[in-house]
Amino acid sequence: MVDGLVENLIPGGLVRLSKNGWINTHFHASHLSPQILKLAAKNEVHIGTFPSHNTHLLQPLDVGLYKPLKNNWKEALGAI
Repeated sequence: MVDGLVENLIPGGLVRLSKNGWINTHFHASHLSPQILKLAAKNEVHIGTFPSHNTHLLQPLDVGLYKPLKNNWKEALGAI
């Protein structure tokens, strides 16, 4: 368990890990529950999802878009 997973957790929030550390189907289903969607809408949070089993297609996005975005965001926040 990485300590950062539980820092600033919303009240009543839970962190659960699978035995092998891989994401399983229960994880995906829990994120798309009606309660989560209502809470997100109430707080003006937009939830985006990716199709299952498409990691090989999305990898260029991770390397070419998301990594630079995360690095710039961390720099702007003074975290680097």
